[in-house]
Amino acid sequence: MDLKKTKVSKISKEKKLSFYKKKAWEQFSRFIRIRDSKNGFSKCCTCELIDEWRYLQAGHFIAGRNNSILFVEDNCHAQCVGCNFFGKNAKSYGKYFEFMKRHYGLERIDELMALSNRVVLFTKEDYERIEAEYKQKVQDLLDKEAENGKV
Repeated sequence: MDLKKTKVSKISKEKKLSFYKKKAWEQFSRFIRIRDSKNGFSKCCTCELIDEWRYLQAGHFIAGRNNSILFVEDNCHAQCVGCNFFGKNAKSYGKYFEFMKRHYGLERIDELMALSNRVVLFTKEDYERIEAEYKQKVQDLLDKEAENGKV
């Protein structure tokens, strides 16, 4: 009987964490896409397609959704859905690698690769802090654009 309660409690906790992780990711993704935009438009970092930031995605250079690199800003850039989901092949990865090398250098790429091997566990409070931080960063970017008359 106690075993069943433990399993139910554990599943319930996982759902709660995934809820907060999703909310944090939504704000982070929005920040990345707005950060990479100019006058409301972003360019895919791999194929250079230009579209409104809201139609692009936040794509990771180092694939995978592990916590150690999920919210690392310089590991994530605006990408079209074709490159982010359907283009995860050698050609698009090669283009993303060249983008990263140009913008950050090989040393930072090596640091990100090492970081991706770390195990990081977030709590509900961590996700709430991340969500709040990126919600504020989004607002700061939007305020800056409004000051410059670009909204």
